[in-house]
Amino acid sequence: MRGQAGLEFVAVMGFVILFFAIASLAISQYSLQVDAKAESVDASRLAAQISSIASIASASTGYRSEFDVPGSLFGGAPYSVIVGNASVIVSFEGQRGFINVSAPHSAYAVTNNESSGPGFALAAGRYAAYEQGGKVVFEKIG
Repeated sequence: MRGQAGLEFVAVMGFVILFFAIASLAISQYSLQVDAKAESVDASRLAAQISSIASIASASTGYRSEFDVPGSLFGGAPYSVIVGNASVIVSFEGQRGFINVSAPHSAYAVTNNESSGPGFALAAGRYAAYEQGGKVVFEKIG
């Protein structure tokens, strides 16, 4: 009988370990999904913020707004911001591949006083946005 009790104990412990292994796998998968969603929400928030600033600046003479472009998204994910005529695009490498998040704006002429093309990138740092001569200017100030 001693051998049977020991065997039953080992079997029960095996099931307990298997249960915890499956539970920890499920929790880690859920955590990865939450992190991926947080990156996407952070990118959407940034795109919407820059887009709304561009829209307001295009409609308001004398308007000036200062804002920060962070160095990374939630969890340290690197990204890029492209401001173009009519939209802002935030691109980043997510857990499911390369992701673009865009937000439209009503400013159809934007510039950063360095690029004459239809779009330009905003690097991490502090920016001022204002209307000048019919264009919305994004100027890096810090």
